[in-house]
Amino acid sequence: MFPYMLGIVELSGEILGVFCMDLLSLRLEIFLWLDLSMLGGLIMAWKV
Repeated sequence: MFPYMLGIVELSGEILGVFCMDLLSLRLEIFLWLDLSMLGGLIMAWKV
């Protein structure tokens, strides 16, 4: 079992992305995908 916590980023019933938290080093990574008609789909990642 890996020490990770996974979850879904949701806003008013619409799934915006997923997040992953490393429980050993307490780092949080968030992956959001935003549907932009110009770009087709944009994936952004944050590391805290």
